Amino acid sequence: MKAKHLITFCLTVLMAISLVTTASAQADKNIQQSEKEFEQLMPITGTVETFFGKFEIDHSFPTKATSERIYDLMDYSRVAQLYLWGLPITSMTQVRESFEANYPGYEDNTLVSIHTFNERRGILTEYIK
Repeated sequence: MKAKHLITFCLTVLMAISLVTTASAQADKNIQQSEKEFEQLMPITGTVETFFGKFEIDHSFPTKATSERIYDLMDYSRVAQLYLWGLPITSMTQVRESFEANYPGYEDNTLVSIHTFNERRGILTEYIK
């Protein structure tokens, strides 16, 4: 009985290996592209269309103006990240300052019950669609 299970297991493993090998060979076949197809998809010199607009490249390198534009986009992205990462600490600081202004004798780690709009005014939150 053990021999039957062992044979079944071995056949299952061999079938799985053959399926993976066949899928891998098919994927390799689909990935291969000619030099001409590559040049059509990615021109060596010319314009590349992206989400951020058109970028000029010269011999597979961005032109000076394109490089400056890419660095400006990277800087903008970093500024947006900095704002989003800084929002929670800024919000929590504003909450603490609001509590200190509205509740005489407030100290950190004190439970607060907010009843009116003025008590929570100035608290930053993030709006997500």
